[in-house]
Amino acid sequence: MAILKSVVDVNNGNTGWTSTDVMDALETVFANLGFHGGSGSSGVPQSCKSPAGFVGTHESWRSCGGGAVYRSRRIYKYTASAIGTSAYRMLKDSFVSSSYHFYSSNQVDHPSEIRIDNHELVQNQAIHWAPDETNEDRNVAGLTLDTVYYVIVVDDNFFKLAANATDAANGIAITLNGGGWAGADYAAKSSQSAGFRDIDDASFDNRTINIGSQDVIQITLDTAGSGNMYLCYDTDDYDANKHIVAGWDNGVLPQTTSYTIAPTGMGSDTGTINWDTRGYYQSYTDPADKELFHPTETLGSRKYIYANDTNSGMKGEINVYPQVCGYSASYNVFWDYEVPASGGRSALKLRVSRYQNGSGTYYGRLSDISILTKGTGWTTDEVFTIPGDQIGGITPDNDVTFGVSVDGDSTAGDGTPSLRTTTLGSGSNFYQKSNSGNWAVLKNVNDASKTYGTTYYSFGIASDSNNDLVFNCGSGYKWLNVNGIEETNGSSNAGRFTGQTGLDRMDSSYDYPINMSSATYWSIPQVTYCSTSTPTAYPLEIRVYRAQAPQDTNFAIIQFCQTINNIVQPYGAFTIYKGATFGSNVWDFDHVFNGSMMIYSLGTRSIRLDHTSCSPVYGYYTSDRGTNEEPVSQYSIAREAFYGYLRDPETPNLTTRSEYVCNIETDDNSTSSMYLYYRNSVYDQYNGNSVASDADYYKPFKGLPINERMVPCPYYLPDDFVMLSVSTTPGLTQFRTGDTVTIGGTETYEIIRGSYETQQNGLDGVDNNSTIGMLFLARIS
Repeated sequence: MAILKSVVDVNNGNTGWTSTDVMDALETVFANLGFHGGSGSSGVPQSCKSPAGFVGTHESWRSCGGGAVYRSRRIYKYTASAIGTSAYRMLKDSFVSSSYHFYSSNQVDHPSEIRIDNHELVQNQAIHWAPDETNEDRNVAGLTLDTVYYVIVVDDNFFKLAANATDAANGIAITLNGGGWAGADYAAKSSQSAGFRDIDDASFDNRTINIGSQDVIQITLDTAGSGNMYLCYDTDDYDANKHIVAGWDNGVLPQTTSYTIAPTGMGSDTGTINWDTRGYYQSYTDPADKELFHPTETLGSRKYIYANDTNSGMKGEINVYPQVCGYSASYNVFWDYEVPASGGRSALKLRVSRYQNGSGTYYGRLSDISILTKGTGWTTDEVFTIPGDQIGGITPDNDVTFGVSVDGDSTAGDGTPSLRTTTLGSGSNFYQKSNSGNWAVLKNVNDASKTYGTTYYSFGIASDSNNDLVFNCGSGYKWLNVNGIEETNGSSNAGRFTGQTGLDRMDSSYDYPINMSSATYWSIPQVTYCSTSTPTAYPLEIRVYRAQAPQDTNFAIIQFCQTINNIVQPYGAFTIYKGATFGSNVWDFDHVFNGSMMIYSLGTRSIRLDHTSCSPVYGYYTSDRGTNEEPVSQYSIAREAFYGYLRDPETPNLTTRSEYVCNIETDDNSTSSMYLYYRNSVYDQYNGNSVASDADYYKPFKGLPINERMVPCPYYLPDDFVMLSVSTTPGLTQFRTGDTVTIGGTETYEIIRGSYETQQNGLDGVDNNSTIGMLFLARIS
């Protein structure tokens, strides 16, 4: 057999190449290898940028979306009665917060209207005025105590009353007269007015209770003998393990104890349950089509219910909808809005957040707009509008119109945010590639049918040099709601490897995703890909050596070379592990992911196969932290397949080396070196006596383990990649990348890397007459 060799010239073989040219050439290499996995998408919205150009929560978002949106905090009161053991009948008590809010027919702006902010009443709804009340001082002029009326809705905060359903349908309202308490404009008879209650009707059995975030709910229980009521979270039915308590932690959306107060009065069939929702997350369900970036990622949600601990049918939902009240809380409230599909662009779901903290000067203003779903067919700076009445405000005052970014005034909120788009590549293209050319991300599909069958590798030009290529990887990669391809250097604003801390990624404080300085406390997987001296003055190329079928065609060695003074100089060489063959006798990609690589380096008369964990290793003073740290900590990446071999409690290193040393006139006492079998009857003799020449052995060695220290061995290099010890004359012989070696007159190999010393004293005993070393070869015929 023979390998397939290809060469990709950087910048078409011209000098003066740039980092963009390097990434373009590397992109072509992976395209030729078929390594760009998945399916591509264009016009993909990547992030929403504030008028000042920031992505994510930032104060500059308050310069758009009009003025602040907030309401006063309210108390919702319900009376619960038991309908046998089948249901709770929940009747809402609606109190007018001030007797000044009953307006007489004399009031110019609101004649005969009643104000209850966010009353949630509907047109023609029957409502009971002053139930069981007999004190006329608590009445309103024009109404009769303990009487059912019908609602005429004016708006969200004002309504009128009609004597019957027909009058309500026709808009014929009862005239409210001056009540004599606070002047002719007001209808209340005293400062202590009665209130409204829902009519006693089966439509309110197990009803959904709607309350605003940060508001208070009070449920008076008239349910003696029917079992006890509890408030529960994230369940559809009563669950003794999910009572609402202060500061619970469900591992997904934990509530802090800083602001939350546990409900009182639960666990009884009489009395009053009181729940102050301040600090508790609002109710919500993420869209089913939300973009997920890792197999362990789950759709977030929050649900609240009231439920009976004895009778399963007695339950209902409490919907805590978003609103800003100006009270300090542990999170900002949000509204989800879907921008409708239009023309060639898809629908797009957005999440609009507002500041909740009342101690700030801009609560109720926008704090962030993020993208929830993957869209296609969009363009950067595309114009569209989010209506204000869909995000807690009013239209058009609080509309948010996207376009070309224009910074605005933080009080007027008149700025324009923008939408940024990207392309998710496949086939011939990187999954992500920066506009600057400094970094790129490869989507490497090892086995699409497996949970962890895909690995994302990043490649970045080291930020403190122009000749080092830096690597990182992960089992998930988040490209959404970050600067992405617009980020010049690969900070966390470019993209982030995702998953569970300690299993798939290091803690966020220590995860440098793509491009970073090597002059830090980090040990970084990297190769030098060009000369350190005026590198762009010389042509640069990438050579690829790939196995052919029936050997593993996914295996390839990628090597950078420069031609300097007409001599090919080899630089960094590496292999990205790909395919289901890796570890097939050891692990299953349903449980672990392959996040390692091979870097080929040179020693003295030796070739080093450095199996490398792709993520950085952190070292500071005496504290070494690495992806292979044992026991598993925030620094470990324990789901990476090779963690099973490399776990280490003391020095969790980045690299595990197999070093193939020349076994001819080489003094090597390292216990980690690998020796190639060699016999030569011409030189292996004493006093003319030697082992028979039939025992001579001087051959290239195939079947090389990926690492000789790993048992069972998870992978062997394809047979066309071999090691060969050499000792030859004359003493100035050099072995250069691209030279060929013929074995037995029938097998021809090309030198990938050579490590040797010239002018050595060889087995012939002649001073300076030998070149001795180790060659890494690929068979070409």
